[in-house]
Amino acid sequence: MVKALLEALECPESQLMRGAVAGLASLALPQPALALCAVAWQRWASGDPASRRSHRFQLFQVNRLGWRTADDWTAADDIQAELAEVLRAQLPTQWEGLVAAAAIFNGIFPVEVYIGNGDTGGYTLDCQRLWQDFAPYREWFAEALPLSEGLRREWITLAQVYWSHFRWQADDWFYGTFSEPACDYLLAHAVTLQSPYPIQYYYFYRQLPVYGEAEPAGTGQELALQSGLGLTYFYYAQYCQYHRQDYATALTYYQRFLAAEPACLPDNRFYLFERDATARSYPPSTQEARTEMGNCYLQQGQLPAARAAFEQAIALRPDNFQAPYERIAHLLRAQGEPAAALPWLARKAEACTQTVVHHYGSRMMGIGSYFHYDPANPGPQKLDTYPNAWGWYDPAARVRVLEVNELYKELADAYFYELAEYPPAGIYYKRYLTFLSQQNPNDPVVRARTIDASESQLRLAMEQGDYWQARGLGEKLLRLVPGSQVAQLYLTRIRQRFA
Repeated sequence: MVKALLEALECPESQLMRGAVAGLASLALPQPALALCAVAWQRWASGDPASRRSHRFQLFQVNRLGWRTADDWTAADDIQAELAEVLRAQLPTQWEGLVAAAAIFNGIFPVEVYIGNGDTGGYTLDCQRLWQDFAPYREWFAEALPLSEGLRREWITLAQVYWSHFRWQADDWFYGTFSEPACDYLLAHAVTLQSPYPIQYYYFYRQLPVYGEAEPAGTGQELALQSGLGLTYFYYAQYCQYHRQDYATALTYYQRFLAAEPACLPDNRFYLFERDATARSYPPSTQEARTEMGNCYLQQGQLPAARAAFEQAIALRPDNFQAPYERIAHLLRAQGEPAAALPWLARKAEACTQTVVHHYGSRMMGIGSYFHYDPANPGPQKLDTYPNAWGWYDPAARVRVLEVNELYKELADAYFYELAEYPPAGIYYKRYLTFLSQQNPNDPVVRARTIDASESQLRLAMEQGDYWQARGLGEKLLRLVPGSQVAQLYLTRIRQRFA
């Protein structure tokens, strides 16, 4: 009887809901049942989310599928009061604390595109408070999971939201207050649950049209997912890998993700929407899972297994910028095989140039933000005026246009200084300096790297005996750095040679 009444608490028909509340009022309820009453109280206290929805309201799964709906929201105040009476009668001193704990689930029902997906300080700062309110009663809600399919869906979604916040805050000052125990607890329970359909908090933009275009029917990565918990397995694996350093468990859950979502492949697009959570990180994919498995094997000292995982990841999408060519290259260099490593780095650089980067319909070659980053003024306030290429979303995505193009510099230096193979070194110095010439020359990072690469290019010309080119490069370096000792040294040698 109690189970049937609790199931009715999730019913969208207000009269049936009120009948269930009346039935519960006459019973002595255990803690899990009281927890579900508190969730129902929050549902009716929040009211109809559709009345406050934004233009992206329907992109959130919880709203598109109508997880909290009702036929008559005008009854909300009465139902809320009746639920409060049930809770107050059985928990005279605790009922308000239990209701406050249940508020943690409200955050997955955004009424604005910003709320609940990581792009406002207000919501993010509330994460810690919501967890602090929830923690004393967390076992009550965990024990209620077998009793409520609705709570199971909301718990899985909440775990995804909290993991997103937690992984971002480690690298971005904008997300600086949170609690690791929240992620640990929510995710560890989420991966033990079941869902009749895939749970995904928000659409992946890599499967959607460019911002501003109408969404055609039948699109969205969610529609291609095959399992209820596939994404949650991936997120829990990431958590175990990066924050618990529990590589064995991480490998287990990456494998579960691969088994659950074998067709979840990247499509070599990287969408830059500064307001949207899913654009701030690499979307989960089989390629990313294989790559992370290789990283776990590296941490365990299993080098052959690591290389095999990296090669499997590359084979899934060889032209994708996420393909871990550089991981194999670094592995080979660590084993003292630079000549074998450099072709892998070169393939990574070429894969990056094939990536399509979208921002409001634009295309850029290579990877990086259309916005720019000023180290003296971090954050989202002046995205269109930052003087150097690094959008503020990048700390989570770990994609920096300068660093990607550093591959050319790494290749050039290795061919020149390690292998003494001058022609390929010259090619990669030229590519690298061409890229730097397109950046803000007043940025101190760009300037320092331009000087360093120009000095190496000058040394290379001297080693090759191309004194005419060396003279031009030396004069160019002097214009860049008046009084450059490197330029003066080599120009003096050239004059002495032809005196």
